Amino acid sequence: MTPGTATVSPESGSIWDAPAKIMQATWTSPFSNRILLESGYSAFYTDNGDPRPYGVLTDFIPVTEQSTNAGVPFANFIYRGFNPAPSSNQIHATWKAAMSYITGTHSMKWGYQAGYMNGENTTYVGRQISYRFNNGVPNQLSQRVGTNNVSNSLLYNGFYIQDQWTRNRVTLQGALRYETASSWAPAGDNGIIADNEFGGPVLLGRTEGVQGYHDISPRFGLAYDVFGHGKTALKVNVGQYLQGAYTGDAYTISNPGQTLVTSINRSWSDPNGNRVAECNFLNPLANGECGAWSANNWGSFNQTTTVNPDVLTGWGTRNRDWQYGVSVQQQIAPQVAVEVAYNRRVWSNFFVTHNRALTAADYDEVTLIAPSNPALPNGGGYPVTFLTRNTRSALGATDSYYTTTDDYGDETHYWHGVDLSFNARTNWGLTVQGGTSTGRGVNDTCDSYTGRFGRPMSPTLGTAAVPVIEQGIVNGQTACNASEPWLTSVRGLGSYTVPKVDVMVSAIFRSQANAQPGAAVGTNGSSRTATYRLTAAQFLAATGRPLAPGLATQDVDLLLPGDLYGDRINVVDMRFAKVLRFGKTKTNVGLDLYNLFNSNTATTYETVYDPATNGARWMQPTAVLLPRFMRFNVQVDF
Repeated sequence: MTPGTATVSPESGSIWDAPAKIMQATWTSPFSNRILLESGYSAFYTDNGDPRPYGVLTDFIPVTEQSTNAGVPFANFIYRGFNPAPSSNQIHATWKAAMSYITGTHSMKWGYQAGYMNGENTTYVGRQISYRFNNGVPNQLSQRVGTNNVSNSLLYNGFYIQDQWTRNRVTLQGALRYETASSWAPAGDNGIIADNEFGGPVLLGRTEGVQGYHDISPRFGLAYDVFGHGKTALKVNVGQYLQGAYTGDAYTISNPGQTLVTSINRSWSDPNGNRVAECNFLNPLANGECGAWSANNWGSFNQTTTVNPDVLTGWGTRNRDWQYGVSVQQQIAPQVAVEVAYNRRVWSNFFVTHNRALTAADYDEVTLIAPSNPALPNGGGYPVTFLTRNTRSALGATDSYYTTTDDYGDETHYWHGVDLSFNARTNWGLTVQGGTSTGRGVNDTCDSYTGRFGRPMSPTLGTAAVPVIEQGIVNGQTACNASEPWLTSVRGLGSYTVPKVDVMVSAIFRSQANAQPGAAVGTNGSSRTATYRLTAAQFLAATGRPLAPGLATQDVDLLLPGDLYGDRINVVDMRFAKVLRFGKTKTNVGLDLYNLFNSNTATTYETVYDPATNGARWMQPTAVLLPRFMRFNVQVDF
């Protein structure tokens, strides 16, 4: 709920009440003493609704003021009229049916699972013109299309059979799953959906996305009682897992609705000072008080990405990973056991958007010397080689092609590690669990990069707003195949019920490397970066050659993946709970203490290494762990 923020006045704000609904139904029936039938349906709905609050000024033109000298509290403050805002409406429905056949030593199950998803994103617009002022003086206006919508749907179906069979000391498990998935952009749900100041609705017909993924995924497991006394078990598991179907990536890339050019800018001088733009807005050329359109394709669908049809159909096309595990579990005393496990996870089938307008000849290899800084590996001073654009092709030359990385070369992505865990329960109410996990990721994209850029390096990619930092050669090591170090996390849990008062006291401890979650596959998490951001003058001084005309800066990562993580994270949480019984009711009263010792370890850091200050702000914390806090909760069962 955001009407009225630091940078938006109440009359220009938006509101999202974000209601969510969950509906579930299941049915089970024992057909006989060995056969069980079951089915179910569930659906999850979210609908943000119309983001325009009651009383918002949709008939007024919104204004963005760039300067605080005009009396606004912050630069780029928006006021006077409703500012266009997005809203979303999503549904994910699933249904299933299965039959199980169970005997004393044998368990077999046949089943069907399916799901449907639809995601709609609607941008609501008041006036289709907005002004920009600098200290009260108009300098630019923006034109927008009317309220527009992007909608994507997908359907997936899965059929499976699984069996578990026990004979003497061996239990075997096996499963086979066939799954298909397809997606589309629904007819009449993409485009401009309402009458507006500049025209009427423009709606698109149905567009096919993924036209049919087909996959068969096997899974296998084994458990073996090594000595026959039930105290030593050997376990093995192997299985293939598909990336879950969702309304994104390959499933939606063919939807032209998301390519609608919704807004453009044009200069505005307002010579008569009446603060009303006087020009023909539909004329793309400069006229009246207005300059030319910033893009001549305003209001059109501008599909600029070519999609390889092979990534939208076929057997074995979908992103996947194989998981392997082997473990030994040993009882070392009554109710005390330890387990050692080795796990390996291998990913494959990756997609990429490559700019075919540029070749290896459009990039030059350049080397600079990293600055001296004790926070850099070995104090800095090492060579860093990277790719930078030359003037062979025009900046901005684009021919985007969405395809599989296999078109350019092989890639390797896997994680492997060893887990050690123990579990102990006493007869007097104490439970202790804990363990360690040690592992590392191995990634090698050098072959793929060589196929795209002519050498095992990549330039800075992505967009100006969301750049993907280059990968070069740091101190003789290519970043594209640098293996991260082995990292260890430690975890522990203790729980004890105090006699007589019947109060449960528990604590959880975790100690882990400061790796960033949400990183790419095949890793413990992202390590830190040192983005050496060079201006044209700094680039010339560091490399002895000029930066390509049109480039304002050049980013270079001074670190390899896995070089630096930050301080280790150590946290203790506690819980106190008591069950109170009154008649037929049971009340569970609990007090949770999070971050008991109020640890303030940094979780994110400044990533830009400014050459002008020799990285004075680099690696300064920008966020820390949440402070210690308490939560009191009560649950009543009756």
